[in-house]
Amino acid sequence: GDKRGMAAMLIPIAEAELKERRGDDAMRSATDARALAGELGDAALEASALLVLVDVFVEDSNAQRALESAELALDLYRKAGDVKGQAQALLKHTDAHLLDGALKDALQAAKQAQSLIRERGDRKKEGASLLKVSRVYMALDSPTEAMRSMRHAMEIFKEVGFLKGVATVVSALVEAYIANGEAAKAVEAAREEVAYLRDAGDGRSQVMGFEALIEALLATNASDEAAEVAQEALLLARELGERRAEARILLNTSLAHQKAKDHKKGREGLEQAQALFQELRGVSGEAACLMGLAQLELAEGDFAAALENANEAHALFLKVNEKRRAANALSTVAWAHRSSGRFDEAAAAALSAKALLQDLGDQSGEADAWLTVADVRLESQEHDKALVAARQARTVAQRLQGRARRRLMSDALRFMASVHIGRQEVDEAVSILKEGEALSKKDGTYAEQAQMKLLSTQIYRDRLYAKVEQPAEEGKAQGGKSLKWLYEVTLRKAQGAVKLARNAEDNHILGSALLTLGQIYYFDHRVQDTMLAADEALTVFQELGDRSAEVAVLALI
Repeated sequence: GDKRGMAAMLIPIAEAELKERRGDDAMRSATDARALAGELGDAALEASALLVLVDVFVEDSNAQRALESAELALDLYRKAGDVKGQAQALLKHTDAHLLDGALKDALQAAKQAQSLIRERGDRKKEGASLLKVSRVYMALDSPTEAMRSMRHAMEIFKEVGFLKGVATVVSALVEAYIANGEAAKAVEAAREEVAYLRDAGDGRSQVMGFEALIEALLATNASDEAAEVAQEALLLARELGERRAEARILLNTSLAHQKAKDHKKGREGLEQAQALFQELRGVSGEAACLMGLAQLELAEGDFAAALENANEAHALFLKVNEKRRAANALSTVAWAHRSSGRFDEAAAAALSAKALLQDLGDQSGEADAWLTVADVRLESQEHDKALVAARQARTVAQRLQGRARRRLMSDALRFMASVHIGRQEVDEAVSILKEGEALSKKDGTYAEQAQMKLLSTQIYRDRLYAKVEQPAEEGKAQGGKSLKWLYEVTLRKAQGAVKLARNAEDNHILGSALLTLGQIYYFDHRVQDTMLAADEALTVFQELGDRSAEVAVLALI
Protein backbone atom coordinates (compact mmCIF):
# COMPACT_ATOMS: atom_id res chain seq x y z
CA GLY A 1 0.00 0.00 0.00
CA ASP A 2 0.86 3.68 -0.04
CA LYS A 3 2.72 4.05 3.27
CA ARG A 4 3.24 7.78 2.81
CA GLY A 5 -0.42 8.36 2.07
CA MET A 6 -1.46 6.20 5.04
CA ALA A 7 0.89 8.08 7.39
CA ALA A 8 -0.32 11.45 6.09
CA MET A 9 -3.93 10.34 6.65
CA LEU A 10 -3.32 9.02 10.18
CA ILE A 11 -1.96 12.36 11.45
CA PRO A 12 -5.21 14.37 11.04
CA ILE A 13 -7.13 11.33 12.32
CA ALA A 14 -5.00 11.40 15.48
CA GLU A 15 -5.61 15.16 15.84
CA ALA A 16 -9.37 14.64 15.54
CA GLU A 17 -9.30 11.80 18.08
CA LEU A 18 -7.40 13.97 20.53
CA LYS A 19 -9.90 16.79 20.04
CA GLU A 20 -12.65 14.31 20.96
CA ARG A 21 -10.69 13.42 24.14
CA ARG A 22 -9.87 9.93 22.85
CA GLY A 23 -6.26 10.04 23.97
CA ASP A 24 -5.49 6.31 23.62
CA ASP A 25 -6.83 6.23 20.06
CA ALA A 26 -4.90 9.38 19.19
CA MET A 27 -1.70 7.87 20.54
CA ARG A 28 -2.15 4.70 18.44
CA SER A 29 -2.85 6.65 15.26
CA ALA A 30 0.08 9.03 15.76
CA THR A 31 2.45 6.19 16.72
CA ASP A 32 1.44 4.23 13.60
CA ALA A 33 1.95 7.34 11.46
CA ARG A 34 5.39 7.88 12.96
CA ALA A 35 6.40 4.25 12.35
CA LEU A 36 5.33 4.38 8.68
CA ALA A 37 7.13 7.69 8.13
CA GLY A 38 10.25 6.29 9.82
CA GLU A 39 10.25 3.27 7.49
CA LEU A 40 10.12 5.66 4.53
CA GLY A 41 12.88 7.86 5.94
CA ASP A 42 10.57 10.89 5.64
CA ALA A 43 11.91 13.08 8.47
CA ALA A 44 9.35 15.88 8.12
CA LEU A 45 6.40 13.47 8.10
CA GLU A 46 7.74 11.59 11.12
CA ALA A 47 8.23 14.91 12.93
CA SER A 48 4.61 15.88 12.20
CA ALA A 49 3.44 12.66 13.85
CA LEU A 50 5.69 13.39 16.84
CA LEU A 51 4.09 16.82 17.26
CA VAL A 52 0.70 15.15 17.67
CA LEU A 53 2.26 12.83 20.25
CA VAL A 54 3.49 15.90 22.15
CA ASP A 55 -0.12 17.07 22.40
CA VAL A 56 -1.22 13.61 23.55
CA PHE A 57 1.41 13.57 26.31
CA VAL A 58 0.62 17.14 27.37
CA GLU A 59 -3.05 16.19 27.60
CA ASP A 60 -1.99 13.25 29.78
CA SER A 61 0.21 15.53 31.96
CA ASN A 62 3.31 13.51 30.99
CA ALA A 63 5.86 16.33 30.72
CA GLN A 64 8.92 14.10 30.25
CA ARG A 65 7.56 12.19 27.26
CA ALA A 66 6.10 15.39 25.78
CA LEU A 67 9.52 17.03 25.93
CA GLU A 68 11.28 13.96 24.49
CA SER A 69 8.85 13.89 21.54
CA ALA A 70 9.26 17.63 20.94
CA GLU A 71 13.08 17.30 20.92
CA LEU A 72 12.94 14.39 18.45
CA ALA A 73 10.62 16.39 16.20
CA LEU A 74 12.91 19.43 16.32
CA ASP A 75 15.94 17.30 15.36
CA LEU A 76 14.05 15.73 12.44
CA TYR A 77 12.86 19.11 11.13
CA ARG A 78 16.43 20.41 11.32
CA LYS A 79 17.66 17.41 9.29
CA ALA A 80 14.92 18.07 6.75
CA GLY A 81 15.82 21.78 6.62
CA ASP A 82 12.19 22.61 7.44
CA VAL A 83 12.23 26.02 9.21
CA LYS A 84 8.43 26.17 9.51
CA GLY A 85 8.46 22.76 11.18
CA GLN A 86 11.25 23.84 13.55
CA ALA A 87 9.11 26.74 14.73
CA GLN A 88 6.17 24.39 15.33
CA ALA A 89 8.41 22.03 17.29
CA LEU A 90 9.70 24.90 19.44
CA LEU A 91 6.14 25.90 20.25
CA LYS A 92 5.49 22.31 21.35
CA HIS A 93 8.66 22.54 23.45
CA THR A 94 7.03 25.54 25.10
CA ASP A 95 3.94 23.51 26.02
CA ALA A 96 6.07 20.70 27.46
CA HIS A 97 8.20 23.09 29.51
CA LEU A 98 5.09 24.85 30.81
CA LEU A 99 3.72 21.51 31.95
CA ASP A 100 7.03 20.70 33.64
CA GLY A 101 7.21 24.10 35.33
CA ALA A 102 10.48 24.97 33.54
CA LEU A 103 9.25 28.49 32.77
CA LYS A 104 12.54 30.06 31.69
CA ASP A 105 13.07 27.23 29.19
CA ALA A 106 9.48 27.69 28.02
CA LEU A 107 10.06 31.40 27.41
CA GLN A 108 13.29 30.74 25.52
CA ALA A 109 11.59 28.16 23.26
CA ALA A 110 8.61 30.44 22.59
CA LYS A 111 10.83 33.38 21.69
CA GLN A 112 12.96 31.21 19.38
CA ALA A 113 9.80 30.05 17.62
CA GLN A 114 8.58 33.65 17.31
CA SER A 115 11.92 34.71 15.79
CA LEU A 116 11.86 31.91 13.19
CA ILE A 117 8.27 32.69 12.24
CA ARG A 118 9.01 36.42 11.93
CA GLU A 119 11.96 35.70 9.63
CA ARG A 120 9.66 33.66 7.38
CA GLY A 121 7.26 36.60 7.16
CA ASP A 122 4.17 34.64 8.22
CA ARG A 123 2.33 37.45 10.03
CA LYS A 124 -0.67 35.39 11.13
CA LYS A 125 1.53 32.72 12.71
CA GLU A 126 3.71 35.43 14.26
CA GLY A 127 0.65 36.74 16.07
CA ALA A 128 -0.13 33.22 17.31
CA SER A 129 3.47 32.82 18.54
CA LEU A 130 3.21 36.12 20.43
CA LEU A 131 0.15 34.74 22.20
CA LYS A 132 2.20 31.71 23.21
CA VAL A 133 4.91 34.04 24.56
CA SER A 134 2.24 35.91 26.53
CA ARG A 135 1.02 32.64 28.00
CA VAL A 136 4.51 31.96 29.36
CA TYR A 137 4.75 35.46 30.82
CA MET A 138 1.43 34.85 32.59
CA ALA A 139 2.85 31.63 34.05
CA LEU A 140 5.91 33.64 35.14
CA ASP A 141 3.54 36.03 36.94
CA SER A 142 4.54 38.89 34.61
CA PRO A 143 1.16 40.18 33.41
CA THR A 144 2.59 43.49 32.15
CA GLU A 145 4.98 41.69 29.78
CA ALA A 146 2.20 39.28 28.84
CA MET A 147 -0.14 42.12 27.90
CA ARG A 148 2.59 43.77 25.81
CA SER A 149 2.88 40.57 23.73
CA MET A 150 -0.91 40.29 23.50
CA ARG A 151 -1.27 43.83 22.19
CA HIS A 152 1.47 43.22 19.61
CA ALA A 153 -0.42 40.11 18.50
CA MET A 154 -3.62 42.19 18.33
CA GLU A 155 -1.93 44.72 16.01
CA ILE A 156 -0.78 41.93 13.70
CA PHE A 157 -4.17 40.22 13.58
CA LYS A 158 -5.90 43.53 12.78
CA GLU A 159 -3.30 44.24 10.11
CA VAL A 160 -3.95 40.92 8.33
CA GLY A 161 -7.71 40.98 9.00
CA PHE A 162 -7.70 37.84 11.17
CA LEU A 163 -10.76 38.62 13.28
CA LYS A 164 -10.87 35.31 15.12
CA GLY A 165 -7.33 36.08 16.29
CA VAL A 166 -8.45 39.51 17.50
CA ALA A 167 -11.25 37.87 19.52
CA THR A 168 -8.79 35.33 20.96
CA VAL A 169 -6.52 38.16 22.12
CA VAL A 170 -9.49 39.93 23.75
CA SER A 171 -10.13 36.81 25.86
CA ALA A 172 -6.45 36.60 26.80
CA LEU A 173 -6.31 40.32 27.71
CA VAL A 174 -9.36 40.02 29.93
CA GLU A 175 -7.82 37.05 31.72
CA ALA A 176 -4.54 38.97 32.22
CA TYR A 177 -6.19 42.12 33.55
CA ILE A 178 -8.32 40.10 35.98
CA ALA A 179 -5.27 38.14 37.16
CA ASN A 180 -3.50 41.46 37.72
CA GLY A 181 -6.38 42.78 39.84
CA GLU A 182 -7.47 45.24 37.14
CA ALA A 183 -10.96 44.06 36.30
CA ALA A 184 -12.14 47.57 35.35
CA LYS A 185 -9.43 47.74 32.67
CA ALA A 186 -10.55 44.31 31.46
CA VAL A 187 -14.04 45.71 30.89
CA GLU A 188 -12.64 48.76 29.08
CA ALA A 189 -10.45 46.64 26.78
CA ALA A 190 -13.26 44.16 26.03
CA ARG A 191 -15.74 46.92 25.22
CA GLU A 192 -13.29 48.56 22.82
CA GLU A 193 -12.59 45.35 20.92
CA VAL A 194 -16.23 44.23 20.86
CA ALA A 195 -17.00 47.54 19.14
CA TYR A 196 -14.18 46.85 16.64
CA LEU A 197 -15.50 43.34 15.92
CA ARG A 198 -19.06 44.65 15.58
CA ASP A 199 -17.88 47.20 12.98
CA ALA A 200 -15.95 44.47 11.16
CA GLY A 201 -19.20 42.53 10.78
CA ASP A 202 -17.90 39.07 11.69
CA GLY A 203 -20.60 37.48 13.82
CA ARG A 204 -18.62 34.51 15.15
CA SER A 205 -15.72 36.67 16.30
CA GLN A 206 -18.20 39.09 17.83
CA VAL A 207 -19.71 36.26 19.89
CA MET A 208 -16.22 35.43 21.21
CA GLY A 209 -15.72 39.10 22.08
CA PHE A 210 -19.06 39.18 23.90
CA GLU A 211 -18.00 36.15 25.96
CA ALA A 212 -14.81 37.97 27.04
CA LEU A 213 -16.83 41.09 27.93
CA ILE A 214 -19.25 39.02 30.02
CA GLU A 215 -16.32 37.50 31.94
CA ALA A 216 -14.88 40.98 32.58
CA LEU A 217 -18.22 42.37 33.75
CA LEU A 218 -18.72 39.43 36.12
CA ALA A 219 -15.26 40.12 37.59
CA THR A 220 -16.39 43.67 38.43
CA ASN A 221 -19.70 42.38 39.88
CA ALA A 222 -21.62 44.24 37.15
CA SER A 223 -24.07 41.33 37.03
CA ASP A 224 -27.01 43.23 35.51
CA GLU A 225 -24.97 44.51 32.57
CA ALA A 226 -23.37 41.07 32.17
CA ALA A 227 -26.85 39.56 31.87
CA GLU A 228 -27.83 42.17 29.24
CA VAL A 229 -24.71 41.52 27.16
CA ALA A 230 -25.28 37.78 27.50
CA GLN A 231 -28.79 38.12 26.06
CA GLU A 232 -27.45 39.96 23.01
CA ALA A 233 -24.67 37.38 22.60
CA LEU A 234 -27.19 34.55 22.96
CA LEU A 235 -29.40 35.88 20.17
CA LEU A 236 -26.39 36.26 17.86
CA ALA A 237 -25.05 32.78 18.65
CA ARG A 238 -28.46 31.22 17.93
CA GLU A 239 -28.78 33.15 14.67
CA LEU A 240 -25.36 31.85 13.58
CA GLY A 241 -26.07 28.29 14.72
CA GLU A 242 -23.12 28.41 17.12
CA ARG A 243 -24.52 25.90 19.58
CA ARG A 244 -21.41 25.42 21.72
CA ALA A 245 -21.12 29.18 22.08
CA GLU A 246 -24.84 29.25 22.96
CA ALA A 247 -24.24 26.72 25.73
CA ARG A 248 -21.26 28.69 27.09
CA ILE A 249 -23.25 31.93 27.07
CA LEU A 250 -26.17 30.26 28.88
CA LEU A 251 -23.67 29.16 31.51
CA ASN A 252 -22.29 32.71 31.85
CA THR A 253 -25.82 34.15 31.95
CA SER A 254 -26.64 31.88 34.87
CA LEU A 255 -23.49 33.08 36.70
CA ALA A 256 -24.63 36.68 36.18
CA HIS A 257 -28.04 35.85 37.67
CA GLN A 258 -26.38 34.09 40.61
CA LYS A 259 -24.26 37.16 41.35
CA ALA A 260 -27.43 39.24 41.24
CA LYS A 261 -28.92 36.83 43.85
CA ASP A 262 -31.57 35.64 41.36
CA HIS A 263 -31.18 31.94 42.07
CA LYS A 264 -34.27 30.91 40.13
CA LYS A 265 -33.01 32.37 36.85
CA GLY A 266 -29.52 31.13 37.65
CA ARG A 267 -30.77 27.55 38.00
CA GLU A 268 -32.85 27.79 34.81
CA GLY A 269 -29.82 28.95 32.82
CA LEU A 270 -27.61 26.20 34.24
CA GLU A 271 -30.13 23.48 33.46
CA GLN A 272 -30.56 24.76 29.88
CA ALA A 273 -26.81 24.91 29.38
CA GLN A 274 -26.33 21.45 30.88
CA ALA A 275 -28.96 19.93 28.55
CA LEU A 276 -27.29 21.54 25.52
CA PHE A 277 -23.79 20.39 26.55
CA GLN A 278 -25.14 16.85 27.03
CA GLU A 279 -26.68 16.96 23.55
CA LEU A 280 -23.37 18.18 22.08
CA ARG A 281 -21.40 15.64 24.17
CA GLY A 282 -19.48 18.48 25.76
CA VAL A 283 -18.27 16.73 28.90
CA SER A 284 -16.25 19.70 30.23
CA GLY A 285 -19.18 22.04 29.70
CA GLU A 286 -21.56 19.68 31.46
CA ALA A 287 -19.14 19.44 34.38
CA ALA A 288 -18.92 23.26 34.51
CA CYS A 289 -22.73 23.42 34.74
CA LEU A 290 -22.69 20.94 37.62
CA MET A 291 -20.12 23.14 39.35
CA GLY A 292 -22.42 26.13 38.86
CA LEU A 293 -25.31 24.18 40.39
CA ALA A 294 -23.11 23.16 43.32
CA GLN A 295 -22.17 26.78 43.98
CA LEU A 296 -25.81 27.83 43.79
CA GLU A 297 -26.82 25.07 46.23
CA LEU A 298 -24.07 26.09 48.63
CA ALA A 299 -25.51 29.63 48.61
CA GLU A 300 -28.99 28.19 49.28
CA GLY A 301 -27.72 25.99 52.11
CA ASP A 302 -28.51 22.69 50.36
CA PHE A 303 -25.14 21.13 51.17
CA ALA A 304 -26.12 17.55 50.29
CA ALA A 305 -27.14 18.55 46.74
CA ALA A 306 -24.02 20.70 46.39
CA LEU A 307 -21.86 17.76 47.42
CA GLU A 308 -23.53 15.43 44.91
CA ASN A 309 -23.11 17.85 42.00
CA ALA A 310 -19.51 18.76 42.89
CA ASN A 311 -18.55 15.08 43.13
CA GLU A 312 -20.16 14.40 39.74
CA ALA A 313 -18.34 17.39 38.22
CA HIS A 314 -15.06 16.06 39.64
CA ALA A 315 -15.64 12.65 38.00
CA LEU A 316 -16.48 14.23 34.63
CA PHE A 317 -13.41 16.49 34.66
CA LEU A 318 -11.21 13.48 35.42
CA LYS A 319 -12.91 11.57 32.58
CA VAL A 320 -11.59 14.13 30.09
CA ASN A 321 -8.29 14.51 31.99
CA GLU A 322 -8.89 18.09 33.09
CA LYS A 323 -7.06 17.68 36.37
CA ARG A 324 -6.91 21.35 37.30
CA ARG A 325 -10.67 21.75 36.99
CA ALA A 326 -11.14 18.44 38.81
CA ALA A 327 -9.10 19.94 41.65
CA ASN A 328 -11.39 22.98 41.66
CA ALA A 329 -14.37 20.63 41.94
CA LEU A 330 -12.73 18.98 44.95
CA SER A 331 -12.36 22.41 46.55
CA THR A 332 -16.14 22.80 46.24
CA VAL A 333 -16.56 19.30 47.73
CA ALA A 334 -14.39 20.44 50.64
CA TRP A 335 -16.54 23.54 51.12
CA ALA A 336 -19.75 21.48 51.13
CA HIS A 337 -18.33 19.10 53.76
CA ARG A 338 -17.07 22.00 55.84
CA SER A 339 -20.44 23.78 55.69
CA SER A 340 -22.02 20.56 57.02
CA GLY A 341 -19.54 20.36 59.89
CA ARG A 342 -17.69 17.36 58.42
CA PHE A 343 -14.20 18.78 58.89
CA ASP A 344 -12.19 15.58 58.38
CA GLU A 345 -13.93 14.94 55.03
CA ALA A 346 -13.37 18.58 54.02
CA ALA A 347 -9.66 18.35 54.77
CA ALA A 348 -9.41 15.04 52.89
CA ALA A 349 -11.04 16.58 49.78
CA ALA A 350 -8.65 19.55 49.92
CA LEU A 351 -5.67 17.20 50.21
CA SER A 352 -6.92 15.21 47.19
CA ALA A 353 -7.07 18.50 45.25
CA LYS A 354 -3.53 19.23 46.43
CA ALA A 355 -2.34 15.87 45.07
CA LEU A 356 -3.85 16.57 41.62
CA LEU A 357 -2.28 20.01 41.47
CA GLN A 358 1.05 18.64 42.65
CA ASP A 359 0.97 16.13 39.76
CA LEU A 360 0.45 19.06 37.37
CA GLY A 361 3.38 20.95 38.86
CA ASP A 362 0.97 23.74 39.88
CA GLN A 363 2.74 25.02 42.98
CA SER A 364 0.42 28.02 43.35
CA GLY A 365 -2.62 25.73 43.35
CA GLU A 366 -0.87 23.33 45.73
CA ALA A 367 -0.25 26.15 48.22
CA ASP A 368 -3.88 27.27 47.93
CA ALA A 369 -5.03 23.71 48.69
CA TRP A 370 -2.86 23.65 51.83
CA LEU A 371 -4.45 26.97 52.85
CA THR A 372 -7.89 25.40 52.47
CA VAL A 373 -6.78 22.62 54.83
CA ALA A 374 -5.50 25.26 57.27
CA ASP A 375 -8.80 27.13 57.10
CA VAL A 376 -10.81 23.94 57.76
CA ARG A 377 -8.62 22.92 60.71
CA LEU A 378 -8.74 26.44 62.14
CA GLU A 379 -12.54 26.41 62.05
CA SER A 380 -12.63 23.02 63.79
CA GLN A 381 -10.28 24.43 66.48
CA GLU A 382 -7.54 21.91 65.59
CA HIS A 383 -4.78 24.47 65.94
CA ASP A 384 -1.82 22.09 65.62
CA LYS A 385 -3.10 20.69 62.30
CA ALA A 386 -3.96 24.19 61.06
CA LEU A 387 -0.44 25.39 61.80
CA VAL A 388 1.12 22.41 60.00
CA ALA A 389 -1.00 23.08 56.90
CA ALA A 390 -0.26 26.84 56.92
CA ARG A 391 3.47 26.13 57.22
CA GLN A 392 3.24 23.69 54.28
CA ALA A 393 1.56 26.43 52.23
CA ARG A 394 4.33 28.85 53.19
CA THR A 395 7.03 26.33 52.20
CA VAL A 396 5.47 25.82 48.76
CA ALA A 397 4.90 29.58 48.30
CA GLN A 398 8.59 30.26 48.99
CA ARG A 399 9.46 28.37 45.76
CA LEU A 400 7.37 30.77 43.68
CA GLN A 401 8.18 34.21 42.29
CA GLY A 402 6.44 37.54 41.90
CA ARG A 403 2.85 38.36 42.82
CA ALA A 404 1.79 34.72 43.38
CA ARG A 405 4.57 34.24 45.91
CA ARG A 406 3.67 37.40 47.82
CA ARG A 407 -0.05 36.61 47.83
CA LEU A 408 0.36 33.05 49.06
CA MET A 409 3.06 33.94 51.59
CA SER A 410 0.78 36.68 52.91
CA ASP A 411 -2.18 34.26 53.20
CA ALA A 412 -0.04 31.59 54.88
CA LEU A 413 1.26 34.11 57.42
CA ARG A 414 -2.29 35.29 58.10
CA PHE A 415 -3.37 31.72 58.89
CA MET A 416 -0.31 31.14 61.06
CA ALA A 417 -1.10 34.33 62.97
CA SER A 418 -4.73 33.22 63.37
CA VAL A 419 -3.55 29.94 64.90
CA HIS A 420 -1.34 31.79 67.39
CA ILE A 421 -4.26 34.08 68.24
CA GLY A 422 -6.42 31.00 68.86
CA ARG A 423 -3.72 29.70 71.18
CA GLN A 424 -3.50 33.12 72.86
CA GLU A 425 0.13 33.40 71.75
CA VAL A 426 -0.14 37.12 71.03
CA ASP A 427 3.54 38.00 70.68
CA GLU A 428 4.05 35.27 68.06
CA ALA A 429 0.95 36.46 66.17
CA VAL A 430 2.12 40.09 66.17
CA SER A 431 5.57 39.10 64.89
CA ILE A 432 4.07 37.08 62.01
CA LEU A 433 1.57 39.80 61.14
CA LYS A 434 4.31 42.42 60.84
CA GLU A 435 5.93 40.27 58.15
CA GLY A 436 2.53 39.65 56.53
CA GLU A 437 1.57 43.34 56.47
CA ALA A 438 4.88 44.23 54.82
CA LEU A 439 4.34 41.55 52.14
CA SER A 440 0.74 42.49 51.36
CA LYS A 441 1.58 46.22 51.32
CA LYS A 442 4.39 45.65 48.83
CA ASP A 443 2.27 44.16 46.06
CA GLY A 444 -0.94 42.75 47.48
CA THR A 445 -4.47 43.55 46.36
CA TYR A 446 -6.55 45.90 48.49
CA ALA A 447 -8.51 42.90 49.80
CA GLU A 448 -5.32 41.10 50.89
CA GLN A 449 -3.99 44.24 52.57
CA ALA A 450 -7.34 44.84 54.27
CA GLN A 451 -7.50 41.29 55.64
CA MET A 452 -4.01 41.51 57.09
CA LYS A 453 -4.62 44.99 58.52
CA LEU A 454 -7.93 43.89 60.07
CA LEU A 455 -6.39 40.85 61.76
CA SER A 456 -3.60 43.03 63.16
CA THR A 457 -6.20 45.58 64.36
CA GLN A 458 -8.18 42.90 66.16
CA ILE A 459 -5.07 41.74 68.02
CA TYR A 460 -4.31 45.31 69.11
CA ARG A 461 -7.99 45.81 70.09
CA ASP A 462 -7.79 42.77 72.37
CA ARG A 463 -4.51 44.06 73.82
CA LEU A 464 -6.17 47.42 74.46
CA TYR A 465 -9.03 45.90 76.44
CA ALA A 466 -6.66 43.55 78.27
CA LYS A 467 -4.47 46.49 79.33
CA VAL A 468 -7.46 48.26 80.90
CA GLU A 469 -8.31 45.11 82.89
CA GLN A 470 -4.66 44.70 83.96
CA PRO A 471 -3.74 45.96 87.48
CA ALA A 472 -1.63 49.12 87.31
CA GLU A 473 1.25 47.54 89.28
CA GLU A 474 1.41 44.57 86.88
CA GLY A 475 1.41 46.89 83.86
CA LYS A 476 4.32 48.86 85.30
CA ALA A 477 6.23 45.67 86.15
CA GLN A 478 5.90 44.42 82.59
CA GLY A 479 6.77 47.81 81.11
CA GLY A 480 5.41 48.52 77.62
CA LYS A 481 3.63 51.39 75.94
CA SER A 482 1.10 53.73 77.51
CA LEU A 483 -2.63 53.16 77.15
CA LYS A 484 -2.98 56.35 75.07
CA TRP A 485 -0.27 55.21 72.64
CA LEU A 486 -1.85 51.76 72.30
CA TYR A 487 -5.30 53.29 71.66
CA GLU A 488 -3.99 55.63 68.94
CA VAL A 489 -2.10 52.84 67.17
CA THR A 490 -5.14 50.56 67.30
CA LEU A 491 -7.43 53.30 65.98
CA ARG A 492 -5.10 54.06 63.05
CA LYS A 493 -4.96 50.39 62.17
CA ALA A 494 -8.77 50.11 62.26
CA GLN A 495 -9.23 53.20 60.09
CA GLY A 496 -6.66 51.80 57.66
CA ALA A 497 -8.49 48.47 57.49
CA VAL A 498 -11.79 50.26 56.69
CA LYS A 499 -10.14 52.36 53.98
CA LEU A 500 -8.51 49.31 52.36
CA ALA A 501 -11.78 47.35 52.51
CA ARG A 502 -13.59 50.22 50.76
CA ASN A 503 -10.89 50.31 48.06
CA ALA A 504 -11.26 46.54 47.66
CA GLU A 505 -15.07 46.89 47.39
CA ASP A 506 -15.24 43.81 49.64
CA ASN A 507 -18.29 44.07 51.89
CA HIS A 508 -17.40 41.02 53.99
CA ILE A 509 -14.13 42.63 55.10
CA LEU A 510 -15.71 46.11 55.28
CA GLY A 511 -18.44 44.98 57.67
CA SER A 512 -15.91 43.35 60.02
CA ALA A 513 -13.59 46.36 59.82
CA LEU A 514 -16.42 48.79 60.62
CA LEU A 515 -17.54 46.66 63.59
CA THR A 516 -13.96 46.58 64.90
CA LEU A 517 -13.63 50.35 64.41
CA GLY A 518 -16.88 50.87 66.34
CA GLN A 519 -15.56 48.74 69.21
CA ILE A 520 -12.42 50.87 69.38
CA TYR A 521 -14.39 54.14 69.31
CA TYR A 522 -16.57 52.74 72.11
CA PHE A 523 -13.45 52.09 74.19
CA ASP A 524 -12.77 55.88 74.13
CA HIS A 525 -16.47 56.72 74.82
CA ARG A 526 -16.83 58.34 71.38
CA VAL A 527 -20.54 57.54 71.21
CA GLN A 528 -21.40 59.36 67.97
CA ASP A 529 -18.47 57.82 66.07
CA THR A 530 -19.34 54.40 67.51
CA MET A 531 -22.92 54.68 66.27
CA LEU A 532 -21.89 55.84 62.78
CA ALA A 533 -19.52 52.87 62.35
CA ALA A 534 -22.02 50.42 63.86
CA ASP A 535 -24.94 51.66 61.72
CA GLU A 536 -22.91 51.25 58.51
CA ALA A 537 -21.67 47.80 59.61
CA LEU A 538 -25.27 46.75 60.33
CA THR A 539 -26.39 47.86 56.85
CA VAL A 540 -23.52 45.93 55.24
CA PHE A 541 -24.23 42.74 57.19
CA GLN A 542 -27.97 42.99 56.44
CA GLU A 543 -27.19 43.21 52.71
CA LEU A 544 -24.93 40.17 53.05
CA GLY A 545 -27.54 38.25 55.05
CA ASP A 546 -25.01 37.60 57.85
CA ARG A 547 -27.29 37.21 60.88
CA SER A 548 -24.60 36.35 63.44
CA ALA A 549 -22.64 39.48 62.48
CA GLU A 550 -25.83 41.55 62.77
CA VAL A 551 -26.23 40.29 66.34
CA ALA A 552 -22.65 41.35 67.16
CA VAL A 553 -23.31 44.87 65.83
CA LEU A 554 -26.61 45.15 67.72
CA ALA A 555 -24.78 44.15 70.91
CA LEU A 556 -22.36 47.05 70.34
CA ILE A 557 -25.23 49.48 69.64
